[in-house]
Amino acid sequence: MLGKTKNKIKMYLAWNYDKEEEYINSMSKKGWQLKKGGLFHHSYEKNDTPYRYKIDFNTKVKMSFEEHCRYISIFEEQGWEYINSTINGWHYFRKLYVPGSSEEDYEIYTDNISLKEMLSRWTVIARFFQAFYLFYSILYISHYFKSKNTIYGMIALFTFLAFILFGVGIRIMKKKKAHPKVKLSKGYGVYLLVGTMLISFSLMLYLAIWGQYTYKIDYTSQINCYTEDFRDIFTVEKDGLYNLDIKCTSDRGLIMIQISKAGVIIYNGGGMGFRVSNMLLQLEKGEYTVDVIYYLEDYKEKFNASEEKLEELNLTGNLEEMSEVKILIGLKQ
Repeated sequence: MLGKTKNKIKMYLAWNYDKEEEYINSMSKKGWQLKKGGLFHHSYEKNDTPYRYKIDFNTKVKMSFEEHCRYISIFEEQGWEYINSTINGWHYFRKLYVPGSSEEDYEIYTDNISLKEMLSRWTVIARFFQAFYLFYSILYISHYFKSKNTIYGMIALFTFLAFILFGVGIRIMKKKKAHPKVKLSKGYGVYLLVGTMLISFSLMLYLAIWGQYTYKIDYTSQINCYTEDFRDIFTVEKDGLYNLDIKCTSDRGLIMIQISKAGVIIYNGGGMGFRVSNMLLQLEKGEYTVDVIYYLEDYKEKFNASEEKLEELNLTGNLEEMSEVKILIGLKQ
């Protein structure tokens, strides 16, 4: 039944590439030939012609079209048919299977040196991700002990688990480099690692976007040279580490934002339009003052500004005309 297709959702870790090969070849024996390999899925088409499938990992050839063509031609000279490549550097090949032939005829690595080079390329990437998750694990465990925020603790836990799992993968790769034919994993680790990465990323995203502000100013207003500065007071209920978010846009002039306690400035920043994301502030219990200061008619005198600077800030026209400002100031723990 040529033309019939099916899709299979499958996830494999780099150190379980042989498990992926086994699965694809088992599908081939059932009359389903790989049409396209992917990061998380395979596409198959019905075809009883038997093939043997192999995959290779090589990120360098994706940097150059000429190098990619040369790489494919090397395999084709050895009788391999190129299927496709994934964005992260895996390449799928197949060769017609001749019943009774030796399995050695279907090895893309005829020497262990080539296999070790492939394993080494992935190990470098794995070490990068391991360092990435270790950094964030240490960062968020520090945040947790300072703020006692449960989400910080959860992120620290899952990022440290990802660090450990990448370390396990590196050890498996080292063993496969020493013993290429050995099979060391059942393949279940992929679900644990992917789940861990997704959970940690989701929690970080929640903190960055949907984390609830303990204090918030959010307004849009029209201002001119007569508009008075904005002031508000908020209370911090407990000592701890807080994240400061600021989004400020204005059509003209300079806007400065100051946060202070008992006359001591905790934060001071500004511009015509600026943004602050997740800036850490160590705050103590008590009342804090927020000042939003508009510099329009007094900018030249205050900052001894040149005409070029005034033009840049759109302060050379009629300052009695209204202009729009948008302010968001938020603190969350």
